[in-house]
Amino acid sequence: MSLNNALSDSIEKQSKTISGIRESSPKVIFNGLVKLIEAQKRFSKEFGLPHDYVFSHGGELLKQGSSELVLRRLLKNGEHGTEQLTLIVTDILEHHLTLYKALDEIACEALRQIDPQNLRKKSYRIFFWRPFSWFPFKKKHKALMTNPYLRHHEVVVSGLCHGYVRNKSVNS
Repeated sequence: MSLNNALSDSIEKQSKTISGIRESSPKVIFNGLVKLIEAQKRFSKEFGLPHDYVFSHGGELLKQGSSELVLRRLLKNGEHGTEQLTLIVTDILEHHLTLYKALDEIACEALRQIDPQNLRKKSYRIFFWRPFSWFPFKKKHKALMTNPYLRHHEVVVSGLCHGYVRNKSVNS
């Protein structure tokens, strides 16, 4: 390879790169942002939470069309579009922080499900003695461990919804 060919290849590669970012990188970031917004919309629908509750800052903007079209419009809209895009990104960040905080509520719900005090009430009592008080615990534990639908419905969904709503109201 000649020096001229090597230089032209280098210049061509540099022209496709702006500050170390390839042309496809903004497209990947854009598509990732669209997917995050769509996932957040799906979360809102699946858990029955109002759209404006999950998108408390930029919710009105996202009602104007598909996420991709709205983002394209905002990116072309100069400084005002940048301010509006910041609202959407803030919604995404708050959503993820709230989800993270809600994980603790899922753990608490799992512990509530197998709380000895609650399960003890379900055991038989002979006079003041509960000889088989561990049976309800064993039964509940086995049910939660072997039935993913039951575990998801009673522990994950219950804990996640409660935790999300509680933490979202604290963040807002």
